[in-house]
Amino acid sequence: MSRQFDKSLRQLKTGREVLLALKTYGPLSPRSLKFVLDGASASKVYLALLRLSKLGLIQKISYKHENTNGAYYYLDSRFDKRILMAELLGCSADDLKLECLRHLELPHEQRCARVHHSLVRMFPQANIYRDYQLDKQKITEKAFPSLAAERRVYPDVLLHFEDHSRDYGECFIAFEIEEALKSKQRIMDKLHLYATESLLDGVVYISTHSQIMESTRHIFSNQTLLENLRIKHYGNNFLLFQNEPIEHDGISDTAYNLLGKPIGFKDWATLLMATSNTERRNAQFRVGESSYFA
Repeated sequence: MSRQFDKSLRQLKTGREVLLALKTYGPLSPRSLKFVLDGASASKVYLALLRLSKLGLIQKISYKHENTNGAYYYLDSRFDKRILMAELLGCSADDLKLECLRHLELPHEQRCARVHHSLVRMFPQANIYRDYQLDKQKITEKAFPSLAAERRVYPDVLLHFEDHSRDYGECFIAFEIEEALKSKQRIMDKLHLYATESLLDGVVYISTHSQIMESTRHIFSNQTLLENLRIKHYGNNFLLFQNEPIEHDGISDTAYNLLGKPIGFKDWATLLMATSNTERRNAQFRVGESSYFA
């Protein structure tokens, strides 16, 4: 590594943090970077992006979505640049390969990245994976034993927690970030796979659209749950919903169960992590009285 290069980056702590964030979460907007860097000032993020761009370590995509102009930054994939970044970050150059760059889904990917980061902060003892990372993970075969090779079943984000103090102490929670209403058949198929053909312990749907939440809830309540025995004993609390505005960062602690009752997300997830499937009952989950769907 050249002295000039080394001095340029080491003088800018935020620059290394930006590289690490792009390695962990993939392409990010300046706003998402500010969030995953836990409150770094906008000026520091901007300065870091400017410096890294001049050094040729990151690339920029300009993007227009729903009349809003945006920019997303990602690691340069050229081998010589990855070698420099690998030395700086203490990792392998292969770890810095960009798994995918889905231009049309970049706004969606920002929400996924913020949910990912929120879960890392909430549950530092758990492992958090994005959908594009699941192909290479052995735990995918555990969560989806008969469907591990089928990417169509992968959630946007998957939380995996393992409690080594008890037998069968693994917990899997899937997160779906939905901004477009899918066909009834597609929703039915995915809910069936999650409830019947996976070993997921819980699922959270996050959306800004009440119609998406209501349609998903109706199908799960009137079809999926009726034909499923694996999670029926806590079926009212297997599937949660969060209705957060698009500008909301990450995941909040207020969610709603199948009956529309408010429930603390962190308490819900912690209970799933601490119990086996057969031990759970609807009465164990602390819920409020009012109903979101009333």
